[in-house]
Amino acid sequence: LLSGDKFYERVVEFEQEQKKAAADKQTRKADQERRAEELATWKWLEDQQKNQNKVQQAQYHDALTRWEEEKAMAKAKGHRFTEKKPALGKLQGAILRPKLNICEDKDGQSASGEEFDLNNMSDDSGEE
Repeated sequence: LLSGDKFYERVVEFEQEQKKAAADKQTRKADQERRAEELATWKWLEDQQKNQNKVQQAQYHDALTRWEEEKAMAKAKGHRFTEKKPALGKLQGAILRPKLNICEDKDGQSASGEEFDLNNMSDDSGEE
């Protein structure tokens, strides 16, 4: 029973599956590390963008306060105030978060073994 051809084929098949599973695991780990690096870079860039916007907003509010004070002084003196009100200007837009790439095999399975039915996907949750 243990020396049959079918048993040998199953052993070889099992070993191949084990090797494939180990290779898939290494691939997923490398993808996870790459994604972590991308997210760290994105987070740093997003923080820089937010800080620059905060600085620009602070400068605008300072300029607006000075403008309001000068306007009030001109009004108190009875002079005509002709300076333009300062504008905030365009702030930097948000930096898009890197997308999660799901690699799919030909048979509709992801590299992690999860199955996705992309044809019958809908946004409805079924609760009405």
